[in-house]
Amino acid sequence: MTSVFFDEYVRLFDQMMHGRRVLLVVDNCPAHPRNIEGLRNVELFFLPPNMTSKIQPCDAGIIRAFKMHYRKRFYRKILEGYEVGQSDLGKINVIDAINLAIPTWTIDVRKETIANFF
Repeated sequence: MTSVFFDEYVRLFDQMMHGRRVLLVVDNCPAHPRNIEGLRNVELFFLPPNMTSKIQPCDAGIIRAFKMHYRKRFYRKILEGYEVGQSDLGKINVIDAINLAIPTWTIDVRKETIANFF
């Protein structure tokens, strides 16, 4: 994350939220500029320093669930490749990783799992 990328993202998000009032909660990362001029729909709320360590246990459970399901899909892909005789079974590129991560997040990690950690 860079401050330029964050600035561009927040401005794009602000445009997408046309006519809505949105509070975007942001952690205290040096790459997050404190003041972005001209936002009409989005207000930035910065968490106090060291707040991440207090909410991290919530994130840890969600991340653990995601990793468990991701690994399951990854190893299933390796086994399926082995059955059809593919070589370099353990090699994975960015597109493969994304194609594993999307269904892991949208299908495997349930809403109830996320809600339980809050």
